[in-house]
Amino acid sequence: MTKMALVHCNLTDPTFKALIKVIHTEAPNLTELDLSWCERNSADFLDFYKVLAENTKISHLNLSWNSLLDQRKPEDEELPMHEDAEQGL
Repeated sequence: MTKMALVHCNLTDPTFKALIKVIHTEAPNLTELDLSWCERNSADFLDFYKVLAENTKISHLNLSWNSLLDQRKPEDEELPMHEDAEQGL
């Protein structure tokens, strides 16, 4: 396998950990990986980055639309309340 695309998959924690293991042990020839829109955060990617550092073949990687700068899960996020709404306007 040289290409893998798991786009907009909402990967659960166990599934993401299994994917990291597959990339590390069973996909030595992987050159393209697309994990965009998978609802992962920066903490989720720590183990992935370690595996990625050892894989010298991946030349195209798409992690867009994940929360790479935020350690909260999307379901943990609260929408900020506009100050007019706080005042009941």
